Amino acid sequence: MKLPSYLARSRHGVFYFRITFFIDSIRKEKRWSLHTKNPIEAKQLSLKICATLDDNAMVKNIASRVDNVHGDPKLIENERPRDSIKMANDKNNHAELITTIQSPNGGSIKLEIDQSDPADVAAAQALAKTFIQENTHVPDPTNWNWQGSLNVIKNDIVQDVIAVNTIKVGAGIDELISRYLNRKDENLAKKTIYEYEKMQRKFAAWLKSESRVDEVALDTVDTGKISIYIDKLKKDGITLQTIQKKHLAALNGLFGFAQSAGAYPKGDLPTKGHQIFTRSDQKKRTKLKLGWEPFSNEDLTLIFKPGNLLVLDKPCDYWLPLLAIFTGGRLSELCQLKPNNIRKIDGIWAIDINEDDEDQSIKTPAGIRIIPLHPKLIELGILDYVEVVRPYGGTIFPYLTPDRFKNYGKTPGRRFGEYLDTLGITNDRKVFHSFRSTSNDRLKKNGVPEESRCQFVGHEHDTVNSKDYSKAFDVKFLLENVAIHLTFDHLEFNKLHYPSETLNKKLHHLMKNVIKNREHKKAVEAREAKKADNA
Repeated sequence: MKLPSYLARSRHGVFYFRITFFIDSIRKEKRWSLHTKNPIEAKQLSLKICATLDDNAMVKNIASRVDNVHGDPKLIENERPRDSIKMANDKNNHAELITTIQSPNGGSIKLEIDQSDPADVAAAQALAKTFIQENTHVPDPTNWNWQGSLNVIKNDIVQDVIAVNTIKVGAGIDELISRYLNRKDENLAKKTIYEYEKMQRKFAAWLKSESRVDEVALDTVDTGKISIYIDKLKKDGITLQTIQKKHLAALNGLFGFAQSAGAYPKGDLPTKGHQIFTRSDQKKRTKLKLGWEPFSNEDLTLIFKPGNLLVLDKPCDYWLPLLAIFTGGRLSELCQLKPNNIRKIDGIWAIDINEDDEDQSIKTPAGIRIIPLHPKLIELGILDYVEVVRPYGGTIFPYLTPDRFKNYGKTPGRRFGEYLDTLGITNDRKVFHSFRSTSNDRLKKNGVPEESRCQFVGHEHDTVNSKDYSKAFDVKFLLENVAIHLTFDHLEFNKLHYPSETLNKKLHHLMKNVIKNREHKKAVEAREAKKADNA
């Protein structure tokens, strides 16, 4: 039998009559045992209670109205609802009949009948028959214990609340988004925070548009609404993988925070269980080899051909591909390196990749690492270059400026893409990040174990042994067992020494403009501060 909203059943099979009400904007739920495990009897009893309590209107408003009742039966006299019979299909396509039964004396009750359930139909028929018989003559109100019944409900609500689920309600989605972002600001990368906020605000705007209101309480959102929103995103052309891994991830974080803050009911989150992009889909994607491809030997020959690389315009154009191939580092990690990040550790030149400074950011915890500076980079002149840029302050490419996410790599990444185009490497799955795959593949091919490979390139190595029982390898170990296996014998590195005369001249010219712009910015800020002081 389909249970109406005012009927609940315990794990032991006992039926309860339930109502919800509000006290100081807190929604509470009350249950009274019907002392029966018979579903037909329980439904009959609950329908009689609903009919007595003002055709369910008093149930909905009992908390606000009960204090005004002083034994007057007229206050809970049956109101005649508009006659209505309508059909509705539930999620299983079972027809549900909602009808109003009127007795000869004008009383009425509303029945909700699941016509696919014979027991439900039988219960409704029996109740309708009983109701008509009992209401053929108007009962004497003086014989009804109105005061006693209402006092029981009042006392239960005020003095003996059985709180099954108490939550703060009405928290608007905009307020909760702001609170969530503020709470997570220290735990998530700036770019992730930005993307999450964009996706959460987009959902909030859609929700308000659908509801035609200026604000929506988050606790009104259920799985059905999330499903409708997923369909909307698909219609807008967003891929299933992006919906699941980006949009639903952002919303899942929001609902999880709301639940922990008491602004969403306990239980499963509405963003869970949609399974729109499954493991099977992921396997198919892997089989199709989607993602960034490593560079082939032919690609590397073109990229590091002396006649190509040595004529590039800026120091970062020369150094970044070399740093990438010999570290497997991300573009953002390499662009934000500072002169003091390249230093000797235990007598070995090393690169300290971290986010110690405010303008540095690492994608994952595994990305924070210390790795040996490859001997080939030292041969090519990286240490001399670092000393040239040190006086300018900032990164080893001091003319680069970060974006809002502290990422210095946007412009160098674009320039490298243009460089590939000039070489005829036009595969859109071969980009600067392909160096990362190239280096890792070369280490794997040369027999370097996975755990040390992962530490060197900054990948998570997700095993209990490596996470909980193993210490990180030191710089000496990584030099002798990992870095030396990054070999590319077909490349002419001996002819690629840093062209200091031309590129250092270019560096100084770039920095003149940078310093001029910095001084201008400081002057503008000083003028604005003076205006503010005088205002």
